[in-house]
Amino acid sequence: MTDNPDFATRYLRPDDDDRPPSAPDTGPERRTGGGPATGQRSTPPGRPSAPALQQPPPIRFTPRFDQGIPPPLPDDWAPRMDPAERWAPRADTAVSETGRHIEVGGVVKQRREPPEMGWRKVVYASTGHLVNLGAGPAERRLLDWKTRISANIPGNYQIAAVSAKGGVGKTRVTAGVGSVFAEMRKQPVIAIDANPTYGGLGRLIDPTIQTSVRDFLAADDLVDYPRARFYTGQNKQGLEVLAGNQNVANPMALEARTFTDTVSRTRRFYQLALIDCGEDLEHPVIPAVLSASDALMIVGSCNGEGWLAVETTIDWLAARNGHELLKRSVVVLNNSYRSTSKNFITHVTEALRKRVHSVKTIPWDAHLRDAVTLDFPALHRRTQLALIDLAAELAGGFPTAGALAG
Repeated sequence: MTDNPDFATRYLRPDDDDRPPSAPDTGPERRTGGGPATGQRSTPPGRPSAPALQQPPPIRFTPRFDQGIPPPLPDDWAPRMDPAERWAPRADTAVSETGRHIEVGGVVKQRREPPEMGWRKVVYASTGHLVNLGAGPAERRLLDWKTRISANIPGNYQIAAVSAKGGVGKTRVTAGVGSVFAEMRKQPVIAIDANPTYGGLGRLIDPTIQTSVRDFLAADDLVDYPRARFYTGQNKQGLEVLAGNQNVANPMALEARTFTDTVSRTRRFYQLALIDCGEDLEHPVIPAVLSASDALMIVGSCNGEGWLAVETTIDWLAARNGHELLKRSVVVLNNSYRSTSKNFITHVTEALRKRVHSVKTIPWDAHLRDAVTLDFPALHRRTQLALIDLAAELAGGFPTAGALAG
């Protein structure tokens, strides 16, 4: 058995080959002297000793690391493929969004923004910023409005205020919404007076303005924003205004070409513009205004007459294929006569919501109705929130700027 070199090489230690088979290793019981081991009986003299049993050498397993190259894997374990296609994406193994199960919010603790208004802010400040309850429902709604209002505009965006009836507060709503846009967007926003009969938008926003559309069109040095700013007025919120002609001794005919030239110049310096139109829907400038507009504010009062004026305006637009523009329009019911009721608002909303984008209401406010110059901080808190809500609703179309062009 030991003559087999493969066996010896594979399982025996090298020093075991030199040890005779008749002298097995007995471990700790083997004595170094010549006498018998302790606990064993010696052979009496005169008797032949029994032949010693030959014990096979112990088998000791010794691992080897040179077993050779392992056999190749079967063909079905790793299918062969073209190296050029190894990392090419496969359509049948694409991970869909619905197949994702890991939610970052579920494993990572999100930082709660501290409140900035109301009693929650008082608690946060009085506890040394230890108790952070986060923003309440009203504050979260306000933050959502601000986010929508300050959204990016990929191009130019124009909002026109129209109505088939005067005296509904259209100019004042335009100035209020424009002030919200200018305050929250932190960039130049302009309001243009497109009323052909001495509109009052300029003095409502900035009573100190001395220039008008006539001067703006006659200027030949409009090469940058500072030069354009010379011909506009501005209020405390940063809303700029391009006033209509107020010189009764030298009237200016506002035509479609005049308005088109004005808008083409303002778009070089202002991304967002609001247009205050007159109540004469048949005036030649109205088609030019509608053609350049991305959304409308259809303003009416909170009474039967104001509702009929809104309905007439919608019918007029629909009769001229303005359905796409109506889908981006907001009906604004201004309670300038303090005559609104819950039933009236509900009835008008149900009747018009299928024809326009939405219906919003501006509550009665003495300053909004009677002020010679609009001072936004002087408005009641509920009026300010209503104007912010209206601005956020109109800002919903910012990402689709220019969709109605042509």
